[in-house]
Amino acid sequence: MWLIFALLSLLGAQTTYSGSLSSKYAESSNEFNFSEHFFDGQINLGSWSAWTQLEFSEPPELGVNFSGLRKFKLEYLGKSFSLEIGDVYTIWGRGLILNQVDDQAIDLDTGTRGLLLGYFHNSFTLNIISGKMRNWKSTPVVVDFNDRVPNYETDHFLIGANIETENFGPRLGISFLQSNENHFLPYDSKGESAYLDLRHGFIGSYTELSGEWFDAFFEFAYRNTSGPPKYTYISDGFGLYAGIGTYLGDWSVVIDYKNYDFGRLSPDKNFDFVNNYDLSQDFQRPPTGVYIHTSRLIGRVVHELDLNDEVGFQIHITGPIKDWFTLSLIHSRASRHDVLSMNEQYIWNPQVKSRLISSNSPFSDYFRDTFIQIEGSLLGEKVQYKLAWDKLEDILSILTNVETLEGKNKSYEMVSAQTFPLDLSIQLPSRFSLELKAEYQSLMKGYKNDFGEGMEFRSLYPVETKYNAVFSIGIAKSPKWSVAYTVDRTSQKWDTKMWEWGPKTWTSIELLYNLSENMRISIMQGSQQGGLLCSNGVCRYVQDFDDGYKINMNWLF
Repeated sequence: MWLIFALLSLLGAQTTYSGSLSSKYAESSNEFNFSEHFFDGQINLGSWSAWTQLEFSEPPELGVNFSGLRKFKLEYLGKSFSLEIGDVYTIWGRGLILNQVDDQAIDLDTGTRGLLLGYFHNSFTLNIISGKMRNWKSTPVVVDFNDRVPNYETDHFLIGANIETENFGPRLGISFLQSNENHFLPYDSKGESAYLDLRHGFIGSYTELSGEWFDAFFEFAYRNTSGPPKYTYISDGFGLYAGIGTYLGDWSVVIDYKNYDFGRLSPDKNFDFVNNYDLSQDFQRPPTGVYIHTSRLIGRVVHELDLNDEVGFQIHITGPIKDWFTLSLIHSRASRHDVLSMNEQYIWNPQVKSRLISSNSPFSDYFRDTFIQIEGSLLGEKVQYKLAWDKLEDILSILTNVETLEGKNKSYEMVSAQTFPLDLSIQLPSRFSLELKAEYQSLMKGYKNDFGEGMEFRSLYPVETKYNAVFSIGIAKSPKWSVAYTVDRTSQKWDTKMWEWGPKTWTSIELLYNLSENMRISIMQGSQQGGLLCSNGVCRYVQDFDDGYKINMNWLF
């Protein structure tokens, strides 16, 4: 009867179609070549819809080669019931337990192939998810490590439920999730490869409050991991996020607090998710508590979230200064929970345990970022501008921290940067506009060592401070086309051909043309500097693109 009803509703429904085509092609002198094409198609028939995605990538910009059906989904949306079958994505709360994404920019896909059931009535909502998740990652722990092509696969079977209600006033949510993981170990206790059958159990709750002058959100999540034999206890962990925003006239103050403690690792094992499997999972994506910069230079030194062991906060103040400009003040800081030291056997131990606030000690992997920006308009709003200053300091890794009768041995890797971004947008006659972007950065990156005579800095470069600059000028004719010329320069870059340090400049010109309202093509010729590419706290390293061209085409229909 259910199938008959579904067929009758399809036959009587109005049918609509939509789709998109996205193509990328690139060739360069350093063999950063890719050919990546996606076709998305969707059909809607009343309460039903079907979606599919085809991919033809050999090779993709990031990821493994693939040709064929990549994604599909059949969806039904009724008055009080919904059903999704196929590749499904959802988020519960702020994502401390479940936040599924398909972020092709960093080659991260945490979707589930299975089903998602939904029931909703008045202010009550129930969601049930079940299915398999397969994700590829890169790690130096496994053979064939490559920044561009992942070499490690994780497999999960997820089943869980999320309940939301507003019957008691504020919005309340409760989440339950179990993940059965088939975890690959390159070397077990016998020195052989093996697979571990693991169970990760999650339970959490969240609430959201709103008033005339404030918004507040709180979420807590607990994780328990067990494994063979007979799924005995291995470890547990928790995560906590709180955010509050207040509004005082035209001014706003937003404070974020994070306390993520899903698995503390010593510095020599940090980010080794292969041999340390009782940690946070890929389908968890909570708030980073770090400001998302649009600056190209700041983005290359951005902090990478450690979901397993990080505590910190961010405060964001925004408001107008008379009619002159809008001022933004943002400060973020974070660290490990523990300040770490070594005993005489060079084994790591917590020196200060379980902090509720971030530490100022470098031996807690601290991070600090202060950002100040003014933005406004001039000449009757014909000129829009943004001027900013950012100071960032991040401890990348702790190497040693020990004091013996023989003396001190303290060392850590750090990065410190000051950046000055400037954006100008100038309106010209006849729907023309001029865009100017300029950034300047002083960067220190290297090691601080104390062998008994105080901390000394040893740079990774031939000089103590490296200087970076980016300049871009573009002109556009709305709504048809734009062209931009970009110069990216650094004072210190290792030349693999000359085997020496020296300045290096990357230049490129990019043309964007709107063939129609739904079709756009862009062509880039030149070189682009690589570096970190981050999204929601997850970072990938992207290599330089030298002396080549890129063609991108997007078509909506």
